[in-house]
Amino acid sequence: MDPTKLTTKVGIGVETEGLAPAVGGKEGTTKVFFGRVVCAVGLISAVVGAFSVDVSLEVVGIVLGALGYALDASKLGILTIVFSTIALVFLLAAGQGYVPGPWPIDSLAL
Repeated sequence: MDPTKLTTKVGIGVETEGLAPAVGGKEGTTKVFFGRVVCAVGLISAVVGAFSVDVSLEVVGIVLGALGYALDASKLGILTIVFSTIALVFLLAAGQGYVPGPWPIDSLAL
């Protein structure tokens, strides 16, 4: 190895020669931006789903939160997953009659 070139550690015991990659480059910024957008759509899905009878919007919110977390928007991804899960539990409890809601109660559950 040439001591004048920068080396970058790629894996365990593997080094590459050349210029070191920029920290926080364009790829990372774009990835986090799309992660935040996905999480925002997941939060909107969970809020809209809290006022409907169907639980599929909360599940979509959980999946989009996990996708946002995978795209490095970790705090917003966790918030989306937690909020969607709470909305899902609330919706299921309201459907069974434990929490009052504007939708009909399942008569077989009582």
